[in-house]
Amino acid sequence: MVRAFCRWTLNSELCARRTADWFDRYGALTIVLGRFFAGVRLLAWPLARPHGVGYPTFLLFDVIGSLLWSSVWVGLGWFLGEQALDAGG
Repeated sequence: MVRAFCRWTLNSELCARRTADWFDRYGALTIVLGRFFAGVRLLAWPLARPHGVGYPTFLLFDVIGSLLWSSVWVGLGWFLGEQALDAGG
């Protein structure tokens, strides 16, 4: 599936290897990091099982990643919101 996506997006064959390298290097943490990198997020779920990540672990790391991702953007909005309002008016 990963190779098919890489071909469809006109990336090289190295695309599949690089994506698998994320799991080799970071393990299940790739699921959390994938929330912040679009290409990794898209390919994290089909690579999770072959790299030994079961569904409960995937779900846990996906929830953690989602909460972190949301917290970052809500925090930036809260922190920069007043400056954006002042700049606009």
